[in-house]
Amino acid sequence: MSELRWIIAAIAALVIIGFYVSARVRRAQDDHRFWADNELPDPDSVNAAASVNKVTRTGGPDGALADDDLPHFSATRDDDPMVEEAAVEPEKMTMIHYLVHPGGEFRGVDIYNAAQEVGLDFAGRDSLDCSDPKTGEPVFSLASAVGDGRIPKGELDSFKSSALVLFMELPGPWPGLKAYHQLLNVANEFVENFGAKVLDDNRSTLTEQGMRLCQERIAEFDARAAAPAA
Repeated sequence: MSELRWIIAAIAALVIIGFYVSARVRRAQDDHRFWADNELPDPDSVNAAASVNKVTRTGGPDGALADDDLPHFSATRDDDPMVEEAAVEPEKMTMIHYLVHPGGEFRGVDIYNAAQEVGLDFAGRDSLDCSDPKTGEPVFSLASAVGDGRIPKGELDSFKSSALVLFMELPGPWPGLKAYHQLLNVANEFVENFGAKVLDDNRSTLTEQGMRLCQERIAEFDARAAAPAA
């Protein structure tokens, strides 16, 4: 009886094994037919597709913005950054000469009379001006070198000053050399009438050589002013 049970069990095991092997063979045949009827994908294409699928519009695989995600545009004239050009200040030059009384003070009335002889007069300021006859613009001026610099028109009888100053700013209404020559004429008037001593802007005696140097500087300034802008 026991032998019969072992025989039945063996037959059952063989049947089960047969079903398992048959199923595996049919599955293998089906897989073979699938890959035979369909072209295998290219491995490079698969990798490329996988990379594309991982990249989103906001970044690459590591979260960084991909180059292709950056906006691409070329700058035009309208796109150029606004750069404000610095205002270029015109070149200026100031000439100053002092007139020092030889041992006392210039009286207001005497100052006015000497200035009138060489064409200077009050022109709305507390200084005596050489003015352009067409525009009324001051070419150069004569003021006091002491205190606040005023030569008060209404107080000439009581006004006194030990030193005066002639000053000119270029560019002005006249060419520089023409204006400077007239300024020297005014200085010479005070030298002749009062024995005044003429000093340069460093308060040193103005020599003939010093005057020539001033003329050269002014001539160079006039040349630069007349040159066309670059």
